[in-house]
Amino acid sequence: MRALDSQSFAAALATGRSVVLFHAPFSTASQNLLLLIGELSHSYPALSFYSVDFEQEKEVSIRAGVSLLPTLQAYDHGALTRQHEGLIPKDYVERWLLLASAGQDI
Repeated sequence: MRALDSQSFAAALATGRSVVLFHAPFSTASQNLLLLIGELSHSYPALSFYSVDFEQEKEVSIRAGVSLLPTLQAYDHGALTRQHEGLIPKDYVERWLLLASAGQDI
């Protein structure tokens, strides 16, 4: 999972379907989801996976509308299609990624 910053955020999401995890080192839920997404990412080759460290990239996080950690966002050619904020069980993450890979809107 590639880390994004303010310079790479828009360009990385401009093509194809992408999933972005906004996380923070102080958030146990964020760190657990970061590990889970890392494990599951290989099962979804149609998606590109990225992460944004909220602490280091507050400007990007605020522009993306992130108000709660962790936050998962799905993009299709730069357009936000799905979002989930807060705790999320593994089976829901798998279903969420499946819908994101199919380009299902919010």
